[in-house]
Amino acid sequence: MEQVFQRGDAVQCCCWKDSCSDGSLRQHPEQANSLEAIVGNLCLLVADDHDVVRRGVRTLLEEQPGWEVVAEASNGREAVERAKLTQPDVTILD
Repeated sequence: MEQVFQRGDAVQCCCWKDSCSDGSLRQHPEQANSLEAIVGNLCLLVADDHDVVRRGVRTLLEEQPGWEVVAEASNGREAVERAKLTQPDVTILD
């Protein structure tokens, strides 16, 4: 029987969607052997009102293998709109 994960489950982050926007497939938690494998492909949204901060955070995050910033926002309303469109695994807000 297939296990169903809900939003908010500790291991849900890697299996809510089948792939990131780059088309890379995600591993399901039961197939992963390590924490690195569980969060290997991660789609992120970064929200901050300072462009230079967003660019810096994006650069740092995308240095991690398999991590992709799929959207940026400069305010809360924009963050909510972009989150609805891109459905990131993690949203980083300031």
